[in-house]
Amino acid sequence: MYEQFLAHFFAVYTGSVQVPTEAVLDSASLLLGVEAALAERQTVTPESPILAEVERPSAEFVAEYEPYY
Repeated sequence: MYEQFLAHFFAVYTGSVQVPTEAVLDSASLLLGVEAALAERQTVTPESPILAEVERPSAEFVAEYEPYY
C-alpha cells in the first residue's frame, strides 16, 4: 500500500497524472496517523486530536524516501 502511495505521490509531483486531492490527502492522513500511533503508543483515528498536532516536514519526508523513486 505504501509503495502505491509513493508512486502516486511522485506521479502527481511530476504532473503525469491529475491531482486527486482527496485520495492524496487521505493517504497522507493515514501515514501521519500510523506514525502518530507508533510514536504515542495509542490508537489514532481521523478525528483524533493527536493527528491534528502531527507535523512532518516535506523536505525530510522526500529525503527519507528518495531511494525508492
